[in-house]
Amino acid sequence: MHEKVFENMIARLERLSDKMKEKGADVDKLEANIKTLSEKIDKLLADYDTFIKTLKDSRSQICDKDNDRVKDEFKSKIGEARKQIETIRKDRTDIRDFYKTTIKSDLAEIRKQIEDQKSDTESD
Repeated sequence: MHEKVFENMIARLERLSDKMKEKGADVDKLEANIKTLSEKIDKLLADYDTFIKTLKDSRSQICDKDNDRVKDEFKSKIGEARKQIETIRKDRTDIRDFYKTTIKSDLAEIRKQIEDQKSDTESD
């Protein structure tokens, strides 16, 4: 579900960047930050895939055998999965903060740039 949300976010930002470029705005900084945001999203998705793989590995180990060593391995895998959950949370927070601080400020700067251009042409 999150993957689709993030894909849509990137697509909307790219469309918005294209529209602003058509209006004559300098969107180089925004485009670079969209790429950075996309990389952060890719990291989140990779970490999530690792989490799912760790959970599947733990399930297969416990189902294969029934002894203390297997139980310890299972506990170890579950511990790894819990650590991965924290990584995923940090990734999501990083994406949210990057969007709120960097992307939104880029968009505000570009909007101001477009408004200034409109004012200049109207005054001419």
